[in-house]
Amino acid sequence: MARVVVRDRFTGKRYEIEVYPENTAEDVINTLVDSGIIQSSPGQGWEWRLVDSRGFQLPSNTRVIDWLSRTGEQTELMLTAHWTGGA
Repeated sequence: MARVVVRDRFTGKRYEIEVYPENTAEDVINTLVDSGIIQSSPGQGWEWRLVDSRGFQLPSNTRVIDWLSRTGEQTELMLTAHWTGGA
């Protein structure tokens, strides 16, 4: 288990989350939604995404701890939104 800080790009708020080896980027976002910290969607046509300090988006099925250890990143990720083009 590791503690990861997720910083909301829009509000500047920081959330500390316990992440286990099997947890994916999608799991982290779902935890924030299920806890009532963020809405299920940032808006129509948008999806939540996690981005590392270099600006790379974590694919939703990527295990967070693997990503952080492989890239040498610290334990902070940014929560941002990605346009998917909804109608």
